[in-house]
Amino acid sequence: MCHTYSAKENVHSFYTPVIPFPRPK
Repeated sequence: MCHTYSAKENVHSFYTPVIPFPRPK
């Protein structure tokens, strides 16, 4: 996977399928 998008997008995309609920504050 190329770093086409920002690192934040990558992390969010990776965490979204992992945790069904919103990330803790």
